[in-house]
Amino acid sequence: MIFISNSDELGYNVSLTPEASLQDGLLDVIVIPQIGKFKMLWFGILLLFKKQHLFKEIKSFQSRDLHIHKNKENFIESQIDGELYKMEGDSISISLKEKSLSILI
Repeated sequence: MIFISNSDELGYNVSLTPEASLQDGLLDVIVIPQIGKFKMLWFGILLLFKKQHLFKEIKSFQSRDLHIHKNKENFIESQIDGELYKMEGDSISISLKEKSLSILI
């Protein structure tokens, strides 16, 4: 599983990327390898108690952009802003468009 975010909250005060910032121009990327059900349960418990950093199998990094390529046998299924989306093609590129959201007060 690959989780990509530029925000520090998923919702309901839960966060996979507690150090993420909307202002830094970087994507926060979490890579969770294929793990068994017990380890996934343990990760969920750690996440609820904001201790996910104790789960050593997870790799995290920051990047300005990200390119994901798949082999022919696999497919890329994603969730974009809460909606399930099946990606077409052999690769996807993800990047931030800095200062692109205008808010009127």
